[in-house]
Amino acid sequence: MQVTIYLDSFFWVNFIADWIVLILTALVRKRRIRFCRITAASFLGAGIMLPFIKIPSLLMGKTGILICLATELCAVTFAMDQRDGEWMRNGLTAIAIQFFLGGMMGGMRSMTGIYKVTFCCWMVMLMASAVLCYGTAHFLNQTAGKEDYIYRIAIRTGEKWVKDYVYLDTGNLLWDPLFMKPVIVVGEELAGQLLTRDERKVVEEYKKKRQLPYETIITCESQKRVCFHEITYQSVGKNSGKLLCFLAEEICIRGLKKKLKKQPVAIAPSVLFDGKKYNGLLCRDFI
Repeated sequence: MQVTIYLDSFFWVNFIADWIVLILTALVRKRRIRFCRITAASFLGAGIMLPFIKIPSLLMGKTGILICLATELCAVTFAMDQRDGEWMRNGLTAIAIQFFLGGMMGGMRSMTGIYKVTFCCWMVMLMASAVLCYGTAHFLNQTAGKEDYIYRIAIRTGEKWVKDYVYLDTGNLLWDPLFMKPVIVVGEELAGQLLTRDERKVVEEYKKKRQLPYETIITCESQKRVCFHEITYQSVGKNSGKLLCFLAEEICIRGLKKKLKKQPVAIAPSVLFDGKKYNGLLCRDFI
């Protein structure tokens, strides 16, 4: 039996599938969704698959699975921000999502008895599988409460909500003398998701100069809301230092059942949380 494969259809099917897998990976891994990089990575992944269309047998069986997995790893490495060095976890998450979507679509075809599908029918099944995949991941995240002093929190700045995990550090006594409140410490990556472009510019300049960039702060329209300022800290066995701090409008801590208003949040280097399950530290005064 002769099978006709159209090059443009083959490319767009792979592009759309890669795009959805990368979006779901970013959502599940709680990474910032960079649409330009994800779109470029999807083009890369779909383009890599094109030469194999001349030898369709390579895309069958174990060889085909290995080729698809290697392609997905390349795409997710290009699409995700790799500053945290977690490219393998991102890749494994993408592969797991890929298998989940494939299994769901196979189940739908078996349940409906539709084995010869059109492009539109394939798109409907893919989107339905993607919604189920995200719903499952979201449910698991929501039901994950306290685990070894790790709490799930939701932080709001302006109209933007960001969710992540933080560790309750009983040795953390960091206190903000300006607002007379305990301080939550978050990594630069999490802070970058919370702040606007102008606010991130303030953070970058502070990181370079290690002092408040007053000229940039003055031109920041949201300064009245975020209120950038410095706080000092002292680590055991280490020299003291300063951290850039801002105000989050609202923070909800799941497990402690607490809602914090106008909460000081300090920004720490991302390296502090490399390889950790969490991306921030709670003060023991929140207990």
